[in-house]
Amino acid sequence: EARGKEGQLGYNIIPKDTSSTMFGFIEILRGRPVGGGSKDERAKAFAESFLSGKKVRWKVYETETGYFVAYTNENGDLNANASSKVKAEIDSLISILATLKMK
Repeated sequence: EARGKEGQLGYNIIPKDTSSTMFGFIEILRGRPVGGGSKDERAKAFAESFLSGKKVRWKVYETETGYFVAYTNENGDLNANASSKVKAEIDSLISILATLKMK
């Protein structure tokens, strides 16, 4: 769990397998984003899913260090991102994050 200065809540999703490079993060917005908000504009691929019942578009890009990063750029109640060195794991993380709902 992460908490921002303005009361934002964020939750990490990490695998039990310590050799995996997968990492997911979902944030409930209540002010400025916990992670800052500056995103890489080199995104060349896109994915779509639902996030708390709303259709969202994920931007996907590859970093200079070989990681794939996907993130939503929503102005709603939820934001999410996922990263991994394996592109297929990004799709898995997006599927997992899409099942989460606010209560």
